[in-house]
Amino acid sequence: VYAANGATVVDGVVYSARFRYDERGPEGPAYEQWFADAGFRTHTAREVNEGEGDILMVGDVLLAGYGFRTDRASHGELAELV
Repeated sequence: VYAANGATVVDGVVYSARFRYDERGPEGPAYEQWFADAGFRTHTAREVNEGEGDILMVGDVLLAGYGFRTDRASHGELAELV
């Protein structure tokens, strides 16, 4: 029920969430499918991240946190993508 956590969107490119905990695991693919069905270009994350809950565009700056929900490695993966 935290829709922003489902993905990070940068210039129309969707970087899917990949949740660390099993309870939320199915949410990432469900959100990614919604974006794909809506015509967005999607990328399935290899690294653990909680979407815009921890990675957020603010103007032309990308703010990215890490810790117990998001791995720092996701920052590099997203950087390569966008």
